Amino acid sequence: DPTPAARAAIGPEAKLVVELGCVLDEDVERARATARGFAARYLGMRNMTTPLLAYGFDQEEIEDGGSDRLIDHLVPHGSAAAVVSAARAHHEAGADQVCFQPLGVDGVPAAEWQTLAGAIRQT
Repeated sequence: DPTPAARAAIGPEAKLVVELGCVLDEDVERARATARGFAARYLGMRNMTTPLLAYGFDQEEIEDGGSDRLIDHLVPHGSAAAVVSAARAHHEAGADQVCFQPLGVDGVPAAEWQTLAGAIRQT
């Protein structure tokens, strides 16, 4: 995972802020399609995909829009609680802050941020 690697690289004193693209949609296939649309650009860049190989993914999982396993790992989706759980994993791995980037939304994702904030308060 890039979060612990980033923390190790910058040391314990530097601020580490992680951006988390996410999809608030409990329809798995639709959520993955949204996530793939977001990830497509990055999966075409060698500087973005080379680290994925070091994190245990293989080249076949990166190709053709990314395997389900890769997409599920890169872009958490489902309920707000599931997305918040993924954010907490980044905190546990050394992130000081996690910025949510809800995908598949036109305009400012205010409703999605409110839903995520509610899920954070519930945990």
